[in-house]
Amino acid sequence: MIRVFADDLTGAAELAGMCKQHGLKTILTLVPEAPDPAEAIVHCTDSRSMDLASALTVTQQFLAPIALAKNEMVYKKTDSVLRGHLMEELLLQMHELGYPRVLFIPQNPSMGRVIRDGQYFVNGKLLSETAFSNDPEFPRKTSNVVDLLSGQDVDLHVMHYNDALPATGIIVGEASCREDLEKWVSRIDHGMMLAGGGDFFQAILEQRYGTVLPAVLSSPEQPFLYISGTSFQSSVACIQALAIESDLVHYIDGPILEGIGIENWLSHCAKAISENKRAVIAFDPALQHQDSYAALFLRQKMASIIHALLSSTTVGEILIEGGSTAKAILDEMNLPLWIPGAVMGRGVVRLQDANQHYTITVKPGSYPLPDYIANIFSINNH
Repeated sequence: MIRVFADDLTGAAELAGMCKQHGLKTILTLVPEAPDPAEAIVHCTDSRSMDLASALTVTQQFLAPIALAKNEMVYKKTDSVLRGHLMEELLLQMHELGYPRVLFIPQNPSMGRVIRDGQYFVNGKLLSETAFSNDPEFPRKTSNVVDLLSGQDVDLHVMHYNDALPATGIIVGEASCREDLEKWVSRIDHGMMLAGGGDFFQAILEQRYGTVLPAVLSSPEQPFLYISGTSFQSSVACIQALAIESDLVHYIDGPILEGIGIENWLSHCAKAISENKRAVIAFDPALQHQDSYAALFLRQKMASIIHALLSSTTVGEILIEGGSTAKAILDEMNLPLWIPGAVMGRGVVRLQDANQHYTITVKPGSYPLPDYIANIFSINNH
């Protein structure tokens, strides 16, 4: 049995998709218990989007049903650039499950995200010099890994795979390439809790189960609805360009957030989806320059608006960009159990709810838009 605890939905979907690729019967659950038997259960706590107290409370709730998990592989999926309440959640999980140490490798070398000499780099640039420095909830203002993870009384070690490993504490493994990850996999022992990003998890699965099974990809069903809740600039700019060139983009602006003209907006959007067989829904870029709306308010309003739209029109398939936005929408729809299907691209996974009512693909905001989706909207994705 493999159990994954992911602090956001896109991370949970990414690892559920990896398990699916290795032929494992996999369930993604938004609630602590998963009623169906599976070889891999991926728990989405969504704790990254919460305040610290709430994050620890919900983490505790997800851990409670599996207090005796030593015979299982336990993996804590975290954000690759160390956003969220990482140290606090790792310490809680170690304590609750009785692990004296954790091997923590958050970076994804396959995406240019590496830790070298104690510093975090993204495509050769220091993390603090990238767009992640302006993240609305967890701005990355330093590239020093120890400083990024400081603030807790924790036994923290940033180490090379050749180093002698301590018997206790949190071991942050430096890695700049696939070979480094494979070396770290060889250092895993039974008494370690494992944590980190998608690359490390994939390396573990490949060591245990071999290479991935070939994917069976099918064309997306139409009407196709692309929902973006991310503030990542490349995505925002891409949608802006599409809005200039077409009438496929339907922005949620300040008045809509306040409920002004919402019924007309919903009616117009539903009609456009029916006629054009595709649509994009996103926040008006002007909202990025205002401090009037908190991130939590925005994703909850997006969720309620999407729920109202889906109640009045039929869509064949949905893409949701941004993990916290996706989680809010699925909660609003009251659909807690999902089965991973095809992996459409790195971190882009097609899911089907357990009742087979909806097919939804989720994507992290900072990851590239897969070509098959870009082609639906004639977006230049390069």
